[in-house]
Amino acid sequence: YTAPIENQLVFTEEIEAQFKLAVFPNPTSDVLQISTDLLETLDYRLYDTFGKELTSGSFSTNAFISMATFQTGVYFLQVGVNQSKQTVRILKM
Repeated sequence: YTAPIENQLVFTEEIEAQFKLAVFPNPTSDVLQISTDLLETLDYRLYDTFGKELTSGSFSTNAFISMATFQTGVYFLQVGVNQSKQTVRILKM
C-alpha cells in the first residue's frame, strides 16, 4: 500500500539568487534579523522540519523574527519576491 503525499514541502537552494539576502545571527537563541538589498516588498515564511508554517510576513529591507518561543532545533526560512525565492536553514539554540 502506498499512501499519497499531500502538502509536501520541498526546500531547495536557489542556484542563482536574484537578490542578496543576509540572515543573522545563525545560530540564534532569540531574534533573527533578515536584511536584503532590494527596495521591493519581500515575503517570508518560517517552517519547521515537518514543513509546518510557523510564522510569515512581509518586509522591505529589514525584518525581525522572534525565535524565543520556538524549541531548539532546525527551521527553514523562505524569503522571496515574485518567482525569486531563497531558503535558509536556521539553527535555534
